[in-house]
Amino acid sequence: MLPSFSIYRSWALAAFFYLTAAVSFGIILRFAFISGIDIHFQYILHTHSHIALLGWVNTGIMALIGYYFVTVVFFLIQVTLVGMLLFFPFQGYALPTITFSSLFLVISYVYLLLVIKDTCSIKTSLSVWALRIATFFFVVSSLGPWALAPINAMGLSGSNWYYLAIYFYLHFMYNGWFFFALIAIFFKHLESCESAMQWQKAKVFVILFFIGCFPVLFMSVLWTQPAAVYYFISAVGAILQLIGGFYFLQFINVNTSCLTKTGIRQSLLLRIVFWSFFVKLILQALSCFPYFADIAYQNRMFIIAYLHLVLIGVISFFLIDFFIITKFFTIKKWTSIFIKLLAFGFVLSETLMFFQGSAVSFFNTSTPNFYRILYIVSALAVIGIILLFIQQLIILFTQKTIDKTHKKV
Repeated sequence: MLPSFSIYRSWALAAFFYLTAAVSFGIILRFAFISGIDIHFQYILHTHSHIALLGWVNTGIMALIGYYFVTVVFFLIQVTLVGMLLFFPFQGYALPTITFSSLFLVISYVYLLLVIKDTCSIKTSLSVWALRIATFFFVVSSLGPWALAPINAMGLSGSNWYYLAIYFYLHFMYNGWFFFALIAIFFKHLESCESAMQWQKAKVFVILFFIGCFPVLFMSVLWTQPAAVYYFISAVGAILQLIGGFYFLQFINVNTSCLTKTGIRQSLLLRIVFWSFFVKLILQALSCFPYFADIAYQNRMFIIAYLHLVLIGVISFFLIDFFIITKFFTIKKWTSIFIKLLAFGFVLSETLMFFQGSAVSFFNTSTPNFYRILYIVSALAVIGIILLFIQQLIILFTQKTIDKTHKKV
């Protein structure tokens, strides 16, 4: 028996719970900079990153894949995520968290096998191919964490090889698995358009991004100041993806009517998604030049701003917008206010971080009270997320109560 819509909706809300937890840990980290409170910074940072990537984004993608494509394995994966959430804040990388992280990967492999098996019974389309590419990149990305054990065993913990394995994982996770999964969901939604869609531009876009994803990996080694050939290889990948981005823009322009018919509207979040996506492509291309690569990797603020641009501006806002499009989230009186609060806090914090990074790198100065201001504007986004989660949770339980009452009657 296939899960009902209410089940998928519950999964989406579970994903949003992880986002709420992740941003709560994130704001604790920001508060630590201005208050000097005694926390184990690395433990909280690891909790923040794992729950944001594996809890929020991964679970959100699974909910949408289940809704649009196939039935998914869900509950066992959640056990591993809850385990990470409970142990990471107090132990960091230790036996329990390493065990839960490893189990997460193993169970995810089972999930991916079921996805591939189930998609074989679906008519092959561009969305199905994008989903299969996404599953391929998940497997590739997982080689990074598995490589850490032999690297540590060889006494190379904290070495360049150790960090390169982590960057390998992160690159293929968010540029591969996350990105192509979202593209698959987006295309699948558009396939419901009754009018004829023009897919030629989209096919070129997918091909260019798939090919470009491999050489772009070499951007993750530029911080080691390698030979010039590595800059050239990463530049090839960045140019391929930049060209692919323009093909995607053309695809959107020629299919505007279908986007409107399928409920894709020019919402605030979706506009931020597209702007963030193209800013990412431009920054990615600039990072191929040694001058900008050195600046980016020597200034931690640029790295944090870039990661948040991709993971929040592109991926998270896409998921939230599609939760609204699929009606996983119900729009009520205050919903738009909470979303605007989230968007406003995000845009301000990104602007501040890029401004601070530029001030330090180019003018050897700093923004007065930077961390205090950053904490305040980040808190706006956190408050927006928490209030949105509470609102949707109340709506879900209220509707379930009403449904039970009607059944009794």
